[in-house]
Amino acid sequence: MNRLILKMSLDIFVKYASSLSFLLFFTITCVAQVYQGEIRDAVSGESLPYANFGIIGKNKGKISNELGIVNVDLSGMINSDSLMISYIGYKSKVFLVEDFDFSNSLIELSPNAYELQNIQVVANRKAIKIGHKINRFKGFTGWGANSPSEGVLRGTVIEASKHPISLKRLAVKIHQNTFDSVRCRIHIYEFENDQIGKQLLRNNVFFTTSQKGWVFVDVEKESIWIDKDFAVGIEWVDAWTDRPDFERHMLTIALRKSEGFFLARSTAHQNWGINTGSRIPAFYVEAFNYK
Repeated sequence: MNRLILKMSLDIFVKYASSLSFLLFFTITCVAQVYQGEIRDAVSGESLPYANFGIIGKNKGKISNELGIVNVDLSGMINSDSLMISYIGYKSKVFLVEDFDFSNSLIELSPNAYELQNIQVVANRKAIKIGHKINRFKGFTGWGANSPSEGVLRGTVIEASKHPISLKRLAVKIHQNTFDSVRCRIHIYEFENDQIGKQLLRNNVFFTTSQKGWVFVDVEKESIWIDKDFAVGIEWVDAWTDRPDFERHMLTIALRKSEGFFLARSTAHQNWGINTGSRIPAFYVEAFNYK
Protein backbone atom coordinates (compact mmCIF):
# COMPACT_ATOMS: atom_id res chain seq x y z
CA MET A 1 0.00 0.00 0.00
CA ASN A 2 2.81 2.39 0.94
CA ARG A 3 4.61 1.56 -2.33
CA LEU A 4 1.43 2.40 -4.29
CA ILE A 5 1.03 5.73 -2.50
CA LEU A 6 4.71 6.51 -3.08
CA LYS A 7 4.42 5.66 -6.82
CA MET A 8 1.31 7.86 -7.16
CA SER A 9 3.07 10.72 -5.40
CA LEU A 10 6.08 10.41 -7.69
CA ASP A 11 3.84 10.35 -10.79
CA ILE A 12 2.04 13.50 -9.59
CA PHE A 13 5.37 15.22 -8.86
CA VAL A 14 6.78 14.34 -12.29
CA LYS A 15 3.65 15.65 -14.04
CA TYR A 16 3.68 18.83 -11.92
CA ALA A 17 7.38 19.40 -12.52
CA SER A 18 6.96 18.86 -16.28
CA SER A 19 4.05 21.30 -16.39
CA LEU A 20 6.00 23.84 -14.35
CA SER A 21 9.03 23.51 -16.65
CA PHE A 22 6.83 24.01 -19.69
CA LEU A 23 5.22 27.10 -18.17
CA LEU A 24 8.61 28.54 -17.21
CA PHE A 25 9.97 27.87 -20.72
CA PHE A 26 6.88 29.41 -22.31
CA THR A 27 7.14 32.49 -20.10
CA ILE A 28 10.82 32.95 -20.89
CA THR A 29 10.11 32.57 -24.62
CA CYS A 30 7.37 35.20 -24.49
CA VAL A 31 9.60 37.67 -22.67
CA ALA A 32 12.41 37.08 -25.16
CA GLN A 33 10.11 37.83 -28.09
CA VAL A 34 9.52 41.43 -27.01
CA TYR A 35 12.46 43.76 -27.46
CA GLN A 36 12.85 47.35 -26.27
CA GLY A 37 16.00 49.36 -26.79
CA GLU A 38 17.65 52.34 -28.44
CA ILE A 39 19.46 52.48 -31.79
CA ARG A 40 22.39 54.91 -32.00
CA ASP A 41 25.22 56.09 -34.22
CA ALA A 42 28.33 54.16 -33.10
CA VAL A 43 30.59 57.16 -33.76
CA SER A 44 28.64 60.20 -32.57
CA GLY A 45 26.42 58.46 -30.04
CA GLU A 46 23.38 60.23 -31.49
CA SER A 47 20.04 58.44 -31.65
CA LEU A 48 18.91 57.18 -35.07
CA PRO A 49 15.24 58.10 -35.60
CA TYR A 50 13.06 55.70 -37.59
CA ALA A 51 15.66 52.89 -37.85
CA ASN A 52 14.36 49.54 -39.10
CA PHE A 53 14.31 46.45 -36.86
CA GLY A 54 12.81 43.14 -37.98
CA ILE A 55 12.96 39.58 -39.28
CA ILE A 56 14.43 39.08 -42.76
CA GLY A 57 11.88 37.77 -45.23
CA LYS A 58 8.90 38.00 -42.85
CA ASN A 59 6.25 40.54 -41.92
CA LYS A 60 7.69 40.92 -38.43
CA GLY A 61 9.29 44.17 -37.39
CA LYS A 62 8.95 47.83 -36.60
CA ILE A 63 10.80 51.13 -36.80
CA SER A 64 12.25 53.14 -33.94
CA ASN A 65 10.50 56.35 -32.97
CA GLU A 66 11.87 59.87 -33.50
CA LEU A 67 14.12 59.39 -30.44
CA GLY A 68 15.59 56.13 -31.73
CA ILE A 69 13.62 53.96 -29.28
CA VAL A 70 12.20 50.70 -30.65
CA ASN A 71 9.61 48.52 -28.92
CA VAL A 72 8.72 45.50 -31.02
CA ASP A 73 6.85 42.22 -30.53
CA LEU A 74 8.46 39.43 -32.56
CA SER A 75 6.10 36.64 -31.49
CA GLY A 76 6.24 33.50 -33.61
CA MET A 77 9.89 33.78 -34.59
CA ILE A 78 12.16 30.72 -34.46
CA ASN A 79 15.83 30.37 -33.56
CA SER A 80 16.90 30.06 -37.20
CA ASP A 81 15.23 33.36 -38.18
CA SER A 82 17.56 36.28 -38.89
CA LEU A 83 17.12 39.68 -37.24
CA MET A 84 18.29 42.77 -39.12
CA ILE A 85 18.76 46.30 -37.82
CA SER A 86 19.28 48.79 -40.64
CA TYR A 87 19.40 52.50 -41.42
CA ILE A 88 20.13 54.17 -44.75
CA GLY A 89 23.76 55.28 -44.84
CA TYR A 90 24.84 52.83 -42.13
CA LYS A 91 26.20 49.28 -41.99
CA SER A 92 23.37 46.88 -41.14
CA LYS A 93 23.63 44.32 -38.34
CA VAL A 94 22.26 40.79 -38.73
CA PHE A 95 21.83 38.20 -35.97
CA LEU A 96 20.33 34.74 -35.70
CA VAL A 97 17.47 34.95 -33.20
CA GLU A 98 19.17 32.37 -30.98
CA ASP A 99 22.30 34.54 -30.84
CA PHE A 100 20.62 37.90 -30.25
CA ASP A 101 20.84 39.35 -26.73
CA PHE A 102 17.31 40.60 -26.02
CA SER A 103 18.52 42.06 -22.72
CA ASN A 104 20.86 44.46 -24.54
CA SER A 105 19.01 47.78 -24.63
CA LEU A 106 21.56 49.57 -26.86
CA ILE A 107 22.31 48.82 -30.53
CA GLU A 108 24.96 50.85 -32.35
CA LEU A 109 25.29 51.11 -36.13
CA SER A 110 28.41 52.40 -37.89
CA PRO A 111 28.17 54.94 -40.74
CA ASN A 112 29.14 53.80 -44.24
CA ALA A 113 32.27 55.26 -45.76
CA TYR A 114 31.60 56.58 -49.27
CA GLU A 115 34.12 57.47 -51.92
CA LEU A 116 33.62 60.74 -53.74
CA GLN A 117 32.35 60.21 -57.27
CA ASN A 118 34.42 61.58 -60.11
CA ILE A 119 31.69 63.09 -62.29
CA GLN A 120 32.31 65.03 -65.47
CA VAL A 121 29.61 67.64 -65.91
CA VAL A 122 28.53 68.18 -69.50
CA ALA A 123 27.38 71.64 -70.54
CA ASN A 124 24.41 70.61 -72.70
CA ARG A 125 22.03 69.33 -70.07
CA LYS A 126 18.24 69.43 -70.31
CA ALA A 127 15.64 69.46 -67.52
CA ILE A 128 13.16 66.58 -67.93
CA LYS A 129 10.34 64.86 -66.06
CA ILE A 130 9.96 61.08 -66.25
CA GLY A 131 7.66 58.68 -64.47
CA HIS A 132 3.96 58.32 -63.74
CA LYS A 133 2.24 61.69 -63.69
CA ILE A 134 -1.55 61.70 -63.41
CA ASN A 135 -3.38 61.57 -66.70
CA ARG A 136 -6.38 59.49 -65.64
CA PHE A 137 -7.19 59.00 -61.94
CA LYS A 138 -7.63 55.30 -61.11
CA GLY A 139 -8.09 55.04 -57.36
CA PHE A 140 -5.60 55.14 -54.51
CA THR A 141 -3.40 53.05 -52.24
CA GLY A 142 -1.98 53.72 -48.83
CA TRP A 143 -2.31 53.40 -45.09
CA GLY A 144 -4.85 53.73 -42.33
CA ALA A 145 -4.14 54.38 -38.67
CA ASN A 146 -6.37 51.49 -37.61
CA SER A 147 -3.67 49.03 -38.73
CA PRO A 148 0.10 48.90 -38.15
CA SER A 149 1.41 51.38 -40.70
CA GLU A 150 4.85 52.61 -39.66
CA GLY A 151 7.42 51.10 -41.99
CA VAL A 152 4.91 50.23 -44.74
CA LEU A 153 6.15 51.19 -48.21
CA ARG A 154 4.43 51.85 -51.56
CA GLY A 155 6.27 52.55 -54.80
CA THR A 156 6.75 51.95 -58.49
CA VAL A 157 9.42 51.64 -61.19
CA ILE A 158 10.49 54.49 -63.47
CA GLU A 159 11.86 53.57 -66.87
CA ALA A 160 15.28 54.79 -67.90
CA SER A 161 15.78 57.84 -70.02
CA LYS A 162 17.57 57.54 -73.37
CA HIS A 163 20.58 59.29 -71.83
CA PRO A 164 22.14 59.32 -68.34
CA ILE A 165 20.32 61.52 -65.84
CA SER A 166 21.03 63.10 -62.48
CA LEU A 167 18.05 63.20 -60.15
CA LYS A 168 16.86 66.55 -58.83
CA ARG A 169 13.44 66.07 -57.18
CA LEU A 170 11.06 63.22 -56.46
CA ALA A 171 7.33 63.95 -56.76
CA VAL A 172 4.49 61.88 -55.28
CA LYS A 173 0.76 62.62 -55.54
CA ILE A 174 -0.90 62.43 -52.11
CA HIS A 175 -4.55 61.61 -52.70
CA GLN A 176 -5.77 62.00 -49.12
CA ASN A 177 -4.15 63.08 -45.85
CA THR A 178 -6.49 63.44 -42.89
CA PHE A 179 -3.77 63.79 -40.23
CA ASP A 180 -2.51 67.14 -38.99
CA SER A 181 0.86 66.10 -40.42
CA VAL A 182 2.59 62.96 -41.70
CA ARG A 183 6.28 62.11 -42.02
CA CYS A 184 7.61 59.77 -44.71
CA ARG A 185 11.01 58.50 -45.81
CA ILE A 186 11.78 58.21 -49.51
CA HIS A 187 13.53 55.27 -51.18
CA ILE A 188 15.33 55.03 -54.51
CA TYR A 189 16.67 51.64 -55.62
CA GLU A 190 18.32 50.04 -58.60
CA PHE A 191 15.86 47.83 -60.50
CA GLU A 192 17.04 45.09 -62.83
CA ASN A 193 15.57 41.79 -64.07
CA ASP A 194 12.30 42.64 -62.28
CA GLN A 195 14.10 42.71 -58.92
CA ILE A 196 14.83 45.44 -56.37
CA GLY A 197 18.56 46.13 -56.11
CA LYS A 198 20.88 48.40 -54.16
CA GLN A 199 19.65 51.46 -52.27
CA LEU A 200 20.87 54.54 -54.18
CA LEU A 201 20.39 57.04 -51.36
CA ARG A 202 23.35 57.65 -49.07
CA ASN A 203 21.33 59.39 -46.38
CA ASN A 204 17.84 59.23 -44.94
CA VAL A 205 15.64 61.73 -46.76
CA PHE A 206 12.39 62.55 -44.94
CA PHE A 207 9.54 64.87 -45.74
CA THR A 208 6.72 66.07 -43.52
CA THR A 209 3.45 67.29 -44.99
CA SER A 210 0.03 68.37 -43.79
CA GLN A 211 -1.49 68.67 -47.25
CA LYS A 212 -2.60 66.58 -50.16
CA GLY A 213 -1.66 66.98 -53.81
CA TRP A 214 1.81 66.82 -55.32
CA VAL A 215 4.65 66.72 -52.78
CA PHE A 216 8.19 67.44 -54.00
CA VAL A 217 11.31 66.17 -52.25
CA ASP A 218 14.78 67.47 -53.09
CA VAL A 219 17.32 64.68 -53.76
CA GLU A 220 19.92 66.65 -55.71
CA LYS A 221 22.42 66.55 -52.81
CA GLU A 222 22.41 62.74 -53.00
CA SER A 223 24.23 62.95 -56.39
CA ILE A 224 22.32 60.08 -57.99
CA TRP A 225 23.33 59.47 -61.61
CA ILE A 226 21.56 56.65 -63.41
CA ASP A 227 21.13 55.28 -66.92
CA LYS A 228 18.79 52.34 -66.26
CA ASP A 229 15.37 51.62 -64.75
CA PHE A 230 15.04 52.45 -61.05
CA ALA A 231 12.48 52.02 -58.27
CA VAL A 232 11.07 54.81 -56.09
CA GLY A 233 8.79 54.72 -53.07
CA ILE A 234 7.77 56.32 -49.79
CA GLU A 235 7.66 54.71 -46.35
CA TRP A 236 5.33 56.06 -43.68
CA VAL A 237 7.32 56.61 -40.47
CA ASP A 238 5.16 58.88 -38.28
CA ALA A 239 1.90 60.84 -38.03
CA TRP A 240 0.34 63.35 -35.66
CA THR A 241 -3.12 64.64 -34.87
CA ASP A 242 -4.79 66.22 -31.84
CA ARG A 243 -8.17 64.83 -32.74
CA PRO A 244 -9.44 61.85 -30.70
CA ASP A 245 -10.47 59.67 -33.67
CA PHE A 246 -6.86 58.85 -34.64
CA GLU A 247 -7.75 55.34 -35.86
CA ARG A 248 -10.02 56.77 -38.57
CA HIS A 249 -7.32 58.80 -40.28
CA MET A 250 -5.48 57.79 -43.41
CA LEU A 251 -2.75 58.68 -45.88
CA THR A 252 -3.15 57.58 -49.50
CA ILE A 253 -1.29 57.89 -52.80
CA ALA A 254 -3.14 58.47 -56.06
CA LEU A 255 -3.03 55.73 -58.68
CA ARG A 256 -2.50 56.46 -62.36
CA LYS A 257 -4.04 54.44 -65.19
CA SER A 258 -0.91 53.04 -66.81
CA GLU A 259 0.88 49.73 -67.30
CA GLY A 260 3.79 49.28 -64.94
CA PHE A 261 5.05 47.97 -61.61
CA PHE A 262 3.35 48.26 -58.24
CA LEU A 263 5.77 47.81 -55.32
CA ALA A 264 4.63 47.06 -51.76
CA ARG A 265 6.23 46.01 -48.50
CA SER A 266 4.84 45.89 -44.95
CA THR A 267 8.15 45.96 -43.06
CA ALA A 268 11.64 46.99 -44.13
CA HIS A 269 13.07 43.46 -44.20
CA GLN A 270 10.07 41.63 -45.62
CA ASN A 271 10.28 40.20 -49.14
CA TRP A 272 9.10 42.69 -51.76
CA GLY A 273 5.71 42.43 -53.37
CA ILE A 274 6.42 43.23 -57.04
CA ASN A 275 3.33 43.19 -59.24
CA THR A 276 2.49 44.44 -62.70
CA GLY A 277 -0.83 45.96 -63.63
CA SER A 278 -2.69 48.95 -65.03
CA ARG A 279 -2.96 50.99 -61.80
CA ILE A 280 0.37 52.49 -60.78
CA PRO A 281 1.23 54.80 -57.84
CA ALA A 282 1.71 58.36 -59.09
CA PHE A 283 5.43 59.13 -58.83
CA TYR A 284 7.73 60.99 -61.17
CA VAL A 285 11.17 62.57 -60.98
CA GLU A 286 12.57 65.86 -62.16
CA ALA A 287 16.09 65.33 -63.50
CA PHE A 288 18.79 66.65 -65.75
CA ASN A 289 19.34 64.72 -68.97
CA TYR A 290 22.93 64.68 -70.27
CA LYS A 291 23.79 63.95 -73.91
